[in-house]
Amino acid sequence: MTYSIEQEPTTTAERWSEERFQDMARLWNLSEEDQAKMKQLQERISDIDHWKNCPYEVIRYYKEFKGHLNKVEKMFRHMVKWRLDHDIDTHLERYG
Repeated sequence: MTYSIEQEPTTTAERWSEERFQDMARLWNLSEEDQAKMKQLQERISDIDHWKNCPYEVIRYYKEFKGHLNKVEKMFRHMVKWRLDHDIDTHLERYG
């Protein structure tokens, strides 16, 4: 499955659609246990309304911290906070 810019989801619910989740799980060859943990993680970070909150991004943290959900959640939240605090998402618009 490939997406173009025109198809980019704009809400967290759209970014975490079942179709996108299953595509990510297939790409990363996730076990049933890993998929269940990713679903738990999805619920834990559902309050974060940021474009990085999607399975294709979150899985990288999940793998880096070997599925330790508390650490994954902490580091993901830290990353989003840092991006917001430093206005990273509009950097190119300001200086481009």
